[in-house]
Amino acid sequence: MPMNQIVCFGDSITAGKSVPDIRRWTSLLQIALDVRQDGPWAVYGRGVPGETVVEGLERFDKDVASLLPAVVLIEFGLNDCSHRPGRMIPRVGLDEFEAGLCEVVRLVRSGGGLAVLLTNHRVDPDRVEETSGLRFLDKLAPYQSVIRATAESEEVPLIDVEAGFAELTDQKSALSTDGIHLSIEGHTHYAEIVFARLTPHLPSSQ
Repeated sequence: MPMNQIVCFGDSITAGKSVPDIRRWTSLLQIALDVRQDGPWAVYGRGVPGETVVEGLERFDKDVASLLPAVVLIEFGLNDCSHRPGRMIPRVGLDEFEAGLCEVVRLVRSGGGLAVLLTNHRVDPDRVEETSGLRFLDKLAPYQSVIRATAESEEVPLIDVEAGFAELTDQKSALSTDGIHLSIEGHTHYAEIVFARLTPHLPSSQ
C-alpha cells in the first residue's frame, strides 16, 4: 500500500486555533502538495488544543493508527512545558516528554508509517507565563532540544520550524496577540517551512 497520506498530529498549533480552516497551515500544506506532480496526497489535521504528547498518545489509536501507513508530522511541546494554575512543575517533565515522543515514533513505525518530528515555532520572547512567572521562550527551550535530540536518536526526519521562524524579519507579525499562537501570516509561513523541508522525505505516491 503506498503512503499517500499525511497526518498532522499535535496541539492547538496543528488544530489552527482561531484561524479559518482554509488559512491553517495544514490546509495550506494540502494546497501546496496538490501542485506536486507525483501526487495525490491527502493531509489530515489531527490537532487538539491544549494537549500534551501524553494526552495525544491516548487518542493515537483513534486519530492516527486508522490512517497508517502514512507520513505523520508530530508537533507537541507547548503545553508539555506549561504549568497548570497552582502548580510549580511543568505538565509533562522532560524525561516523560522524550519517552512520549519515542512512543509516538514507535507506533507510527509499527504501522508502516514515516514519523517526522517538528520543533515548535519561536514564541514571543516577551511573553511571561502567569503561573510560573517564567518567560515562555525559556520554558520551551529545553523541550525544543529534546525534540531535536529525539529526531537524531530515533533517526527520523526533523523539521526545524523554530529555525525557519528565526529567518523572519518581523516575527511578531506571525503570532497572535497572545504571543504563542499563530496569526494568519504565521500559518502561511509555517506551511512554507513544512512544505520545503518535508518534500525531500516524501516517498512517491505512485
